Amino acid sequence: AGQWHDGGACGDPDVCVNGASQQAACGLNGAGSTPQVCTAGQWHDDGACVDPDVCANGAAQQVACGLNGRGLQAQVCTLGAWVDAGACVDPDACLDGDQEIAMCPGGVQRASCVEGLWVDDGACERRTISAGASGTCAVVNGQVACWGSGESGQLGNGTTRSSGTPTWVSSLNDAVSVAVGSYHTCALRATGAVVCWGDGSLGRLGRGSTASSTTPVTVSGLTDAVAIDAAVEHTCALRATGAVVCWGAGNTGQLGNGSTAYATTPVTVSGLADAVAIDSGGGHTCALRATGAVVCWGAGNTGQLGNGLATHQTTPVTVYGLSDAISISAGWGYSCAVRANGSAVCWGIGESGQLGNSRTTAMFTPVAVANLVDAVAIETSNGLNYTGSGLNVGHTCALRRNGTVRCWGYGIDGQLGQGAFTTNMAGADVVGLADARAVTAGFRHACALRATGEIRCWGTAEAGQLGNGSTSTAPAPVDVATLGDATEIASGYSHTCALRSNGQVACWGAGSDGVLGNGSTASQTLPVSVLDVTDAVQVSAGDSHTCALLQSGEARCWGLGYEGQLGNGSTASRSSPLAVSNLSDAVAISAGRGHTCAVRANGQVRCWGSGASGQLGDGSTTSRTSPVTVLNITDAVDVAAGGSHTCALRASGAVSCWGFGSSGQLGNATLASSSTPVEVLGMSDATWLDAGSSHTCAVHRTGAVSCWGEGSDGRLGHGTATSATIPFAVANVVDAVQVSAGYRHTCAVTAAGGAFCWGEGDSMRLGNGATGDVLTPVPVANLSDAVGISAGSSHTAAVRQSGVGSTWGNATAGQLGNGSLKVNIPIAVIGL
Repeated sequence: AGQWHDGGACGDPDVCVNGASQQAACGLNGAGSTPQVCTAGQWHDDGACVDPDVCANGAAQQVACGLNGRGLQAQVCTLGAWVDAGACVDPDACLDGDQEIAMCPGGVQRASCVEGLWVDDGACERRTISAGASGTCAVVNGQVACWGSGESGQLGNGTTRSSGTPTWVSSLNDAVSVAVGSYHTCALRATGAVVCWGDGSLGRLGRGSTASSTTPVTVSGLTDAVAIDAAVEHTCALRATGAVVCWGAGNTGQLGNGSTAYATTPVTVSGLADAVAIDSGGGHTCALRATGAVVCWGAGNTGQLGNGLATHQTTPVTVYGLSDAISISAGWGYSCAVRANGSAVCWGIGESGQLGNSRTTAMFTPVAVANLVDAVAIETSNGLNYTGSGLNVGHTCALRRNGTVRCWGYGIDGQLGQGAFTTNMAGADVVGLADARAVTAGFRHACALRATGEIRCWGTAEAGQLGNGSTSTAPAPVDVATLGDATEIASGYSHTCALRSNGQVACWGAGSDGVLGNGSTASQTLPVSVLDVTDAVQVSAGDSHTCALLQSGEARCWGLGYEGQLGNGSTASRSSPLAVSNLSDAVAISAGRGHTCAVRANGQVRCWGSGASGQLGDGSTTSRTSPVTVLNITDAVDVAAGGSHTCALRASGAVSCWGFGSSGQLGNATLASSSTPVEVLGMSDATWLDAGSSHTCAVHRTGAVSCWGEGSDGRLGHGTATSATIPFAVANVVDAVQVSAGYRHTCAVTAAGGAFCWGEGDSMRLGNGATGDVLTPVPVANLSDAVGISAGSSHTAAVRQSGVGSTWGNATAGQLGNGSLKVNIPIAVIGL
């Protein structure tokens, strides 16, 4: 019909109109979309596929998981995403590199995570710190230092004086742990023996009597103890067999032997043979058994025995529902335990929130401490007696695995360490303490031992129990004053040396000729260790040389040697110690200006070095480079080498001197020198002796002091500046125990710990704040706990009960050891 008509379908190769666009499905499971544009009639992708899926549905895989990525986790792809198909199978128990504290027998153990497992990092650290009612003690390298109230002798330093800074317990060098009660203290020795000191009433010292003692006495019949704890009026010890013995007050049954009588010697706790830890409270005691169960006995009136009753028990009863304990603590009317999972439980009186359950009611069976899941040890507070005022002021502290300490309960005295004076029943961490290794709680204070070995305390300080020298309460931790380890100090012309408790020697000051013994001739303003001396028992400083007496009886000397004063057969100087020739049985040593002398075990005296004035005592004026025997002396117990003379203290109390005598320093009523010993007139009861540059002094058995020789500057202390050829009494000193004669001044220490000096006062060497000469003794300022003193040329040094060294006077060569120049009153030696 003259028109075009389709004769079939259009044969078009194009599927889209050029320039058109659309979104097309894409991806692993078709759930994504991608933009497309029509080009030449075809759809072409115009961008990446936006796919929400990361896997194909139904696929499966294993992926790394766990603390250190060493575990395996099964996963299945569901709706395009990987979904865990079970728990992570992780072989690791910890994160590599992490550290924590764990319990070990009798103490705590540092542990480090290595390849996913906890590995012991160092030895088991026994409890080395303990707080009592108003005092604290710590074990340091086998010695025990205590501070706080001392009214009953509980500081163990031979006095009944309190101390706001640490003082060393007398004659104790092998302690492994310490336990502080209210008025007594006990220490466990490495041998398994136990010693106690302080109030002995009710037999709490375990010595078989009720006598008190200001120094340690041995507990009777106890040789295999492995742990101890002291309470208010009684003490208990864990024996190696697992048995427990107790002594002291028994009125509430706290001795556990079925009786309420007190015991002056240890009695065995009934029916207990598998104990692994013990702790004593106000009037009760608890023991941790090997099974993890806990038993308690004694006072039960406030529920502190944990057996559901409020009655006293004279033999052990089992704490209800507790089978997995790893640490226990018995406090003042309550008790606590740490469980194996790191949680803690407490029972007993709760008036101050000390049970940690945010309540103030007593609990007669264990209740959980809130918000504590990582404890390794727990400490409850104790008091002055088990029934007196204060049962409602308890506080509790727990050591956590991460090294922090958490406390709760009564906090009005700052004993929670949280920076406030408020009670906190919920508990919070002690501020500024993240590396604790042990914690101990006293009556109203607490202390922690840090990983560094330093000790920090907080709470009330009325008796000095914080150990920082103050009686001011501290609501946050304060550092315990430096716990020095000096046992003896010696002043030379321009240097000073100290004997440390571990047998090492430290020196400081002028270093010329190697007198400091550290391998150098450089001066030092702070202590440096002497080389190759680790077992010294005495140190003596001469003008420019120093000597140490070793435990073996040998002696080593160093420094200036040009006159043979080092005794090694040579006149060469030495900057490190060298053994004295032919001397193996010395018991005392003294270094003078240019010579040295030693007492042998047989009472003979041997000397070496400068002999020009007869000071070697061998009948000649010849110098010697090795020891020669002093004539006519076989009963010496001590020797003192001075400027150019020497004196010996004899067993009878008599004194003999030899050498230069032009100032009367030989004490025989003449000005003549002598190359052999002459007797000092009128001296028959000496107990201590020292020789200065040109004068000599001795302490009498009565505590009086006599001096003789050169008297200028008032160094003889008898009120004038005149010399004396026989002994004259020093004025106003009646209780001396030690005297030291220096270059132009003299000092003495009294039995009470005071120190007095007299003589030339320039360079501030007298320590009384003045610089003028003094003809009679004046007290050294701020020094009431001295145990030793040494007068040098223009400076003086003392050792305090704490082991801290104090110095005063001239310091132009650094001889004060404080990095300073001169001071006119005592200042502590830094780093000693």
